[in-house]
Amino acid sequence: MLISTNSRHRYFAVALAKRFEVAAVISGKERNYYTAQKEQSDLARNHFGCRKEAGQIVFEPNRHEQCGRVA
Repeated sequence: MLISTNSRHRYFAVALAKRFEVAAVISGKERNYYTAQKEQSDLARNHFGCRKEAGQIVFEPNRHEQCGRVA
């Protein structure tokens, strides 16, 4: 499996490995394909900011307290 190092990709890799025989997971730093869009668009900045916050709450350990949910 080839993934990036961000938390949602790690979460996905672990979920797949629990259900399937995964021979290897290779991860690499994600390239920033949307730099220009983020610099030029409030909508893009908002989208990626919200995605980052949601990812931290959902996929990173011990971050669930921020949204008031019990893990």
